[in-house]
Amino acid sequence: MSGDGGVASAQNGAAWLAKTSGAMVLPIACRGTYQAKGWRPEVDVLIGEPFHLPEGKGRTALGVATEQVRDRLATLVAELDGLRMNEGRR
Repeated sequence: MSGDGGVASAQNGAAWLAKTSGAMVLPIACRGTYQAKGWRPEVDVLIGEPFHLPEGKGRTALGVATEQVRDRLATLVAELDGLRMNEGRR
C-alpha cells in the first residue's frame, strides 16, 4: 500500500510468502494510522475473509496471486472507507 492508503499497486512479498508456505491470506484494512496523533487516535480496522491463493509456479503465477491480494485489499479498503464516510469521518 502507498503512504496515502491507496492500493493502486502491490509488491509480490505477501503473495510469495503465502504461496511458498501454503498459508492462507488474511486481508486487513486499516485507516487512521497515517496521521495518528495524540493519546488515542481514531483508527479503524476491517478484517476480510481468509483465502488461499491459486495454484501455480513461476513469475506469471506470482503476478496473478499478487493481483488477487491487491484486489481483495482494494475491496476491503473501499468498504472501510464507505463505513467511515457513513459515520462522518474521512
